[in-house]
Amino acid sequence: MDDVINKDDFEVEYPELDESGIIDDEDQEVEVNEGNEAEPEAKEEADGEAEQESEGEQEQEAPTEEQKEEKKRQSPEENRLWRERRLKWEAREKKLKEETEKLDGIMKPYGAKSYDEFMSMSEVKLDEATIRRLREEALDKGIDEDFYIESFKVKQELKLFKAQAEARAVESARKAAQEARIQEDIMDFQRLYPEVSIAELMQNPDFQEINEGVLGTKPLVECYERYLKYQGRIAEAAKDKAARLLAKQMASAGSLKGTSAQSDSYYTLEQLKKMTPEQLEANWEKVEKSYAKIFKQ
Repeated sequence: MDDVINKDDFEVEYPELDESGIIDDEDQEVEVNEGNEAEPEAKEEADGEAEQESEGEQEQEAPTEEQKEEKKRQSPEENRLWRERRLKWEAREKKLKEETEKLDGIMKPYGAKSYDEFMSMSEVKLDEATIRRLREEALDKGIDEDFYIESFKVKQELKLFKAQAEARAVESARKAAQEARIQEDIMDFQRLYPEVSIAELMQNPDFQEINEGVLGTKPLVECYERYLKYQGRIAEAAKDKAARLLAKQMASAGSLKGTSAQSDSYYTLEQLKKMTPEQLEANWEKVEKSYAKIFKQ
């Protein structure tokens, strides 16, 4: 290690120390006197470094959003299960990809766009260029042209049947890998969320929308947790909106209450016209205020 200092280096760098590590008094006084002028500057540098370290620690302590989400899986057991689930998924995905690429390689020479189309082929069709080439070869070899062409077709069809048998085996392995991946994915999900119905979840339009293009490419658990995160944000947004609406309604109610109280202090002109002499006399003070307010306007 770089931090370890051997005895020889130590003696060269600090010759005033004896083997016991005690500094002579005279040497110590000289060293202290010589270093007094540099002490304030050294102290400022040390304080500056300490402050920088403190600021660095504060910056490191501020967690990101991803780190906040990751804290939800703090226990070693949860971390272990998450890693196992991810490794299993990736292994199944790799196996499935290998089988799919192998199948595509078998079908490509025959121009088939799907497994079903490839398996439905029963004969090899020769294009005009191939037929013309075969006729030329037959003439060069002195063989009957039709026989030569038919023989070539039979050989190609045998190759086709052999390729179809190979494709059937590869497709069977591909389906088995896909089914195993699905079953393990379902088991992992049910172990973590036994109260959630997968059938109902798959019919949930919000779940489908949030995971569009993701379902089938990631574990179902991750897709569901992504949905829960989205639902939590929606709930928070709805809560904030409801609080704002409530505050607005309360403010409006207070304004209306003030207006109503103000209206109750005066009569309108229509109300005054409909009042009987007895009513006018009984509420004369309010009547006077009302007339003063009306004619002031």
